[in-house]
Amino acid sequence: HVDTLKLEASESLDRLAVLRSREFLQDLFEQLPLPRFRAGVIAFGREATKVSPLSGNLSALSGRLDSIQKQAGEPSLGPALQAAAFMLAEADMGVAGSGRAGAAQKSVVVILG
Repeated sequence: HVDTLKLEASESLDRLAVLRSREFLQDLFEQLPLPRFRAGVIAFGREATKVSPLSGNLSALSGRLDSIQKQAGEPSLGPALQAAAFMLAEADMGVAGSGRAGAAQKSVVVILG
């Protein structure tokens, strides 16, 4: 099961809005029943950037939030969706390779654009 959430991170935002996005994500991560859920973050403008790979570790997710920056260029959702699909496929291969295939894990991909 995968949920996606899109938050604004375009270059038109001011610094306070970016800080609010970081705070929102921190609150979201704290509310998720980790590690049963995995979360990942992708930021996009013209291109997509993986801010955090899928993880069920709160410290790892929280530690990546400071790297969220405003994204340059006209937002294009296509590359972000491709990056999210790759992130999910990559994580699923890791789960299958670990002998945990079939483990009930849910994923949340947050896309900032």
